[in-house]
Amino acid sequence: MKILEGPNGSTLITERNKRALEVMQSEIEKGKKKLAIFYGSGHMPDMEKRLNDSYKAKRQTTEWLTAWDMSTEAKSTKKPADKPQ
Repeated sequence: MKILEGPNGSTLITERNKRALEVMQSEIEKGKKKLAIFYGSGHMPDMEKRLNDSYKAKRQTTEWLTAWDMSTEAKSTKKPADKPQ
């Protein structure tokens, strides 16, 4: 992940994080109180720093959720989604 961070790192990650927090701020200004940002783990170091710097937010807990399960076992136990009529 070090390749993607820092001044010579990924603009993709840093600019997406910057934009996500701009949208979050806009929603806060509209009065929204329950917000979530869903990104992959590669975004987290930069996102955490931005949240700390801009909002004085501090991480309380860490919870990992499976977004994609592409294992053979997962494929064989799931039914295909219903098709729309």
